[in-house]
Amino acid sequence: MLFGENRNQVVTDGRWKMTHQWQNVLIGPDSTIREALEVINREALKIALVVDNEQRLLGVITDGDIRRGLLN
Repeated sequence: MLFGENRNQVVTDGRWKMTHQWQNVLIGPDSTIREALEVINREALKIALVVDNEQRLLGVITDGDIRRGLLN
């Protein structure tokens, strides 16, 4: 994977592809399941990063994590 002129672009298989900003998938520890799902659904990364007030990573959550939690 190579970065293009714009750090938000990468070269994959000879094609330019826009990547998503990791800042778009940040949620707080008090976020609701619905808020987490909205972030996961909206962004192509399909993950939400749980961070504290100083944007230190506390954990990650995926739609699979939520689905498994609901089924148990």
